[in-house]
Amino acid sequence: MRLVKMDGMRAAFAILAIVALTWTVGHFAWAQGSAQSQANPPNGRTQQERNYTEPVYFAPDAGLRWPLTPETKPYGSIDGTHLREYIKELIDISHRSRDRGDQLWGRITGQPADAETAQWFMDKLKQAGVTDIHQEQLDLPPQAVTKSWNVTVEGNGKTMTLESALPGRGSPGTNGAVADAEAIYVGLGTASDFMGRDVKGKAVFIYSQPLPGAWTSSGSRYDAITRAENGGAAVVFISIQIPGNFKEAVGSSTKEPGFTLGMKDGLAVREMMEASNGRPVHVKFSSDIQMVSGEKTSLVWGVIPGMTDEKIVINAHRDGYFEAADDNGSGVANALGLAEYFAKMPKEKRKRTIIIIGNPGHHNTPVGSQYMVAHKDVFFSKAALLINCEHTAQAGADLYGFKLMMTNSPWDQNWFVGGGPKLAPVVEKDLDAFGVVRYAEMDPSPPGDIGMTYKLAPSLQLIQQSPFYHSDHDTLDTISTGALENVTRAYAKIIDDVNKMNLSDLVLPQDAGSEGR
Repeated sequence: MRLVKMDGMRAAFAILAIVALTWTVGHFAWAQGSAQSQANPPNGRTQQERNYTEPVYFAPDAGLRWPLTPETKPYGSIDGTHLREYIKELIDISHRSRDRGDQLWGRITGQPADAETAQWFMDKLKQAGVTDIHQEQLDLPPQAVTKSWNVTVEGNGKTMTLESALPGRGSPGTNGAVADAEAIYVGLGTASDFMGRDVKGKAVFIYSQPLPGAWTSSGSRYDAITRAENGGAAVVFISIQIPGNFKEAVGSSTKEPGFTLGMKDGLAVREMMEASNGRPVHVKFSSDIQMVSGEKTSLVWGVIPGMTDEKIVINAHRDGYFEAADDNGSGVANALGLAEYFAKMPKEKRKRTIIIIGNPGHHNTPVGSQYMVAHKDVFFSKAALLINCEHTAQAGADLYGFKLMMTNSPWDQNWFVGGGPKLAPVVEKDLDAFGVVRYAEMDPSPPGDIGMTYKLAPSLQLIQQSPFYHSDHDTLDTISTGALENVTRAYAKIIDDVNKMNLSDLVLPQDAGSEGR
């Protein structure tokens, strides 16, 4: 019995020794792997995140289409698939800008694509049956034009080009010269992130949360850029944390060169700094941003006469960055769809004259809106309604882990109605009749292209502000044909219903915020 007991004890000790040795070897291997993972991103799910580039899109005809009812059947001739063709043609104009070699390409005000878009808009009005078409040539004040740029990062014996880097709107350039600065990462760029950090003369990288897009993000909204500027940074990079590697044409900096950066590039820079073991990582950057004088643009509009000189005014800005499918290809398509619908209608059924405006836009100087304000009697005398058609057809997308997941429903609409207590119920009823998805809270004032003109007439606006906004991912793939169709039909019905109202039923919008729901 004793021998058996002793053998059992020895066996137990042997098992414990094996377990201990196994744990020690395993822990050593884990420690080695952990140390290596600081220099090399791990495989598996994290690597999937690094490899992610863009969403999987629905087919154009896969989106939800709102069914017609006896009340809405008259608007069935407004077809989203047809309107989508207008967006395709506008994208073709943008692609010609890209193919000419414009690094910041698209339908940029004052550039050749702007003149091409103006002529295209007038041609489409004519094809729709509009015969009274106008074009007013306008001088642009000196414009900051981004000609070219380049950003590379060097560290650990490697050099990588930051493909998503884009000079921030309003930031100065380097006059084409290549500058060099040591990289420093300051997280979210809060006051605590900057504590004890010397950023003077350095390339400051800020992790910026979209809210919900690059147009407003934590880096710009919560003073991270200002902290970097006050600390004497040589250049500021705002890495917008939208899954993928978006190029974002938004404001980034004002006092020194500044760039927006896609999430993938931002992570790559951070990982290079983490793997450097304290050795400096350097950024070489250049940007040629020139003040250009003598550029021109134009305001174009068509007039569909009605039975009275009272007016319905429809505005859509023509400019946009990159393909600009939603901002503002969709708005232009809305306006042209309305032109087609009402131009085909017998004049005796149009109570009011309809003016369809192709505005040169607001991304640079809003000279088109300034012209309309200066000539308000032409555009807004006896105006019953001003509708601003502006990015209305983006498909919905959800942030799901490290991905953007597209949906087959539209992105939610911000909305504004200013025209007195009798107008809002009509608008809401007609939006509901076509399933136009919007937020419960109405904007206190319209944030879009009619910021200078909305107080000159009872006004209405829908506008989407998604992660794709102002980016190279605002493509035709992201357009919801159903949303394009539903919004245009809703606008047509709103116009018909407002035409049943007298001018005395409507009032001009008051100061921002004073007209609540």
